[in-house]
Amino acid sequence: MMKFLSTFCFSVCILLAASLHAQEKKITNVQDDSQVEIELTITGSTVKVKNATMGKFLDVYSVVGKKIESFEIKSVNDECILHVPKGLYILKIENTIRKVVIK
Repeated sequence: MMKFLSTFCFSVCILLAASLHAQEKKITNVQDDSQVEIELTITGSTVKVKNATMGKFLDVYSVVGKKIESFEIKSVNDECILHVPKGLYILKIENTIRKVVIK
């Protein structure tokens, strides 16, 4: 009986700790609503960038992490034409990273 009671108390403590940790995690993941998310749209080999900061760079990486191309963003809504063969690539601009397939 004592073993069951101690096991039960231990389980309740673990569940409470996990619940508190989950609540704490939610608080730390709150984002500032004033920051607009960057949108990347792929059509063929054309990448449309929306809500980006002018002067930042759109970097194109292969799946093994080698930088292939880099484009300077010249307006908030810009368009870049990729000069890469068909395949899977990683696009990075500021804190936004996307995996894309060029067809």
